[in-house]
Amino acid sequence: MSSLIKPLLIICCYVFFSLHAFAQLTISYPLPQLVIQRNQHNTAPLSIAGTFSVPVDRIEARLVPINSSTSRPTDWKVVQQTPRNGLYQGTITAPSGLFQLEVRGIRTNKTVSQATVSRVGIGEVFLIAGQSNAMGLPKLGAKGASDRVVSFNAWNRFWNKNNVLESSDKPFPVPMFSQLEANNLIFPTGETAWCWGELGDQIADRYHVPVAFFNVAIPATVAENWSATANGIPAKNIFNSTYWPFLQPYTNLRNALQYYHSSFGIRAILWHHGESDAVPLHTTKDDYCRLVQELIDHSRADFAADLTWVISRCSITPAGPVPNQAIRAAQDSLINRADNNVWAGPDTDTIQSPRPEHGHFENIPNGVQGVSVFARSWNNSLTDSFFDRSKPQQPRQFIQTGLVPTELSAGETLRVPFATIGFESSPDVSVQLLNDRGWYVMEVGQGQGFGPVEVHLPDTLSAGTYRLRVVAINPAMIVGNPTPAFRVTTPGKSGRFFVDQQTEQDSAFSYVYWLTTHEPSGSRFFVERQERSGSFQTIGQVEGIVDGQFSHLYSFAEPLDQSGSRIYRVRLELPDGSVQYSTPLILAVPDEALPQPLVYPNPSDGTSFTVQLPRSGTWTLSLTDLNGRMVWHQTHEVRADQPQTVWLPMGLADGLYILQCQWNNQRHSQRLLIRH
Repeated sequence: MSSLIKPLLIICCYVFFSLHAFAQLTISYPLPQLVIQRNQHNTAPLSIAGTFSVPVDRIEARLVPINSSTSRPTDWKVVQQTPRNGLYQGTITAPSGLFQLEVRGIRTNKTVSQATVSRVGIGEVFLIAGQSNAMGLPKLGAKGASDRVVSFNAWNRFWNKNNVLESSDKPFPVPMFSQLEANNLIFPTGETAWCWGELGDQIADRYHVPVAFFNVAIPATVAENWSATANGIPAKNIFNSTYWPFLQPYTNLRNALQYYHSSFGIRAILWHHGESDAVPLHTTKDDYCRLVQELIDHSRADFAADLTWVISRCSITPAGPVPNQAIRAAQDSLINRADNNVWAGPDTDTIQSPRPEHGHFENIPNGVQGVSVFARSWNNSLTDSFFDRSKPQQPRQFIQTGLVPTELSAGETLRVPFATIGFESSPDVSVQLLNDRGWYVMEVGQGQGFGPVEVHLPDTLSAGTYRLRVVAINPAMIVGNPTPAFRVTTPGKSGRFFVDQQTEQDSAFSYVYWLTTHEPSGSRFFVERQERSGSFQTIGQVEGIVDGQFSHLYSFAEPLDQSGSRIYRVRLELPDGSVQYSTPLILAVPDEALPQPLVYPNPSDGTSFTVQLPRSGTWTLSLTDLNGRMVWHQTHEVRADQPQTVWLPMGLADGLYILQCQWNNQRHSQRLLIRH
């Protein structure tokens, strides 16, 4: 091997002295602000996964309470010993509460990499189901919750060609949790915080835990609609004689259980329903009881667990202002049936009776606060005994989708690896293509067992940014954590195999690391350093590793003969003769300022912007208005100099904002104009 400076090549064995600065690892799971269901012992299994781009002996994690006055940080716990090939995953037992998650990479008993997730919760998770008084409606006085209560602020409903609202049956997207504010949505169908924001705060006050809600309620549904669609039979809306498409309303309930609650757990399904069965349908006691029991049984079969249900007594409307004894008796029968794991919710027929003309609870200005009374009635029903004796379901399994090239072409076929936790038998799996926001696009592959799955990207796939996720579909439905985003280009282009690059320095050497995936057998890497003239000089060569694995972490060390900044890059020569280059790596002296992030377009249309950040790792982005009020913040795990779409919250007003991008102790600020 020829070079201007004799280098030391290191591939499998690492000996280091003190390092000037931390390199960064990434945390792809848990998602920011998620809540995992606690058990009766106030603990929950917390899966942690991500990538690392410098060698480590082990990955450790701890939880630091958001409110330090109530508890102390947990001890550091091992997530994974001797992780390989740039990927780590593991599960720790976490106490209840709201925390910042800290993850660190350890080498020779020293921290060499670290990352954080700003908010992770262990608390209570609920699914709401029923009719419009469970779904919630805007402009009726809903109150927002504190930051201890979260939802996925998105909607699985759309207007069809007949100007009627429908719900899709597509697989659910990767959720992005946020504080449940008054006018926020509760995915997939909930409108506004309704009573649930207030209920969440009341539970958080009682037990000092965070709370998350999902909502599958749909207006005008009767018990037969839920039972029929659970049995695969389309249901007719009794008010307009049209059929709900996509086997709604049950499809939303099943998808919520399988796509979300299998990962986050659940305390109970909160069922508020019965008004339309009372009037105009006049459903009998036996029929209502039978139909709702069929719904309960199907939900438990589809979730593969004995789900807890909580049923309210609910029957009055403006058209039927007198409580319907048949419906109420059926609800009592479901609650009192032996070994049915159904608990009593509130008696809502006594709230704001008679109802306003629109038929829903309402917080009337200077009048009856019906929505708030509804929240308190639910809180009173969910007693200490309920939380002590009910059967919460917790996540039992985890799937981490492996790395794929950062750039692929339409029409390409590749194999997607994945790793699992908690599987006792070999699963049947599907691979789903998601867009850059994590929403489902199409299925692109199927497989069986724990091996990699062959995936084909259609020739007609539009250029853009996508992700992939592996989903176990049998024997139980478990949704995998997706890949980092990758770009799809026009057919025929070669994939890009560099995932990340890092540098380190000690008193004797400069170290260059690069993480790759799917590079072809026979690939060769050449490390280059920029000379004062600006040209790059080759200083070493590393042969591609062929070991049956898909990702590899390579390393190169150069003796340090002078101080100051250095710029390295890695050249990849592929067997077909083509060449790729890594992002240039700046080895900076301690505390040297980072290059300015690139943000575009500016002005933004208020929905999103794209950012390219100069270092891999955890960045915190925030927007502050000209009055100094922070209106949005979010934590992102990013790759250096890779474009990343950042989605803004709905409802930001037009105007000038200050965007701050923070990495470790370095912060960059610039103006961002929003113009819808």
